[in-house]
Amino acid sequence: MNYYLTLEDNFKIDLSKLNLDKKELLSLKYIDNMTMQTNNEMELKEYLKSKGLISDNDMNKPICISYGNKDKRFIPVLYARDKVTIDNLKKLSDDIKKYFEYRKQNCHSNFSYESIIGNYNDITSFFSGFEVLAGNHKFLIELQRYISGNPKQNVNANDIAIYINQFSDDKKSKYIYIALFEIFINLFYKFDKETKELKFNYKGFRDFCVFYCNYKRKLNNKKTEDLNEEIEEEYEEPVFPPNSEEESRYFEYLERLNEIASNRPIEDHTHYGR
Repeated sequence: MNYYLTLEDNFKIDLSKLNLDKKELLSLKYIDNMTMQTNNEMELKEYLKSKGLISDNDMNKPICISYGNKDKRFIPVLYARDKVTIDNLKKLSDDIKKYFEYRKQNCHSNFSYESIIGNYNDITSFFSGFEVLAGNHKFLIELQRYISGNPKQNVNANDIAIYINQFSDDKKSKYIYIALFEIFINLFYKFDKETKELKFNYKGFRDFCVFYCNYKRKLNNKKTEDLNEEIEEEYEEPVFPPNSEEESRYFEYLERLNEIASNRPIEDHTHYGR
């Protein structure tokens, strides 16, 4: 599958001036590594313009990544703000494969994919991060929605619902650990029946990264909104009867504060230099 950095009018940006390896230029991973060197869309477009790949007229056009021919699809661009989260998810994907390999070694001559997936007696001693995810029901519900369109994930989606309803107090429940492991191994890997190896599915991994980065941003925005509401409530101006003595004294007090602030050098402020 070929991928292209694309402007909103379906103009495919020719990245060949950046690299002579055409196959690499058309890979999703190469495009991601390039765009994650920039902090945002404008910075990316400034870089592309400096290389002569887009013009001034393109600066206001949204940019994305496209793939497919007859059934063309579009996915968002990743930036530097996403890199830490993606690196952490890559560590999780590595741990998923390590556990698979560990189970594979213990199967000896009776190895099969089903024998590995079917035996989870020791899973709670792995994946310490699963305990955090198990305690976050809002995330589990979002994850359930994310995988709900994939028939291979139906059992796992149902298991999340059962866990929330029946085992939610046990953050180290084998029930949710198994569901999370099977969700991630299906998202991040494809099993090669001939070589009996897991093949990293970069597109599936990336799709989940986009979902998770958006989830975290939405969560952070909600926290900021809640904090702003608390600040507004805490510092709400007092209400006085119109033309009352209390109102007059309050406005006189504000005027004195303004006079002091305008006449005092900034270095004299109690928080200056902290």
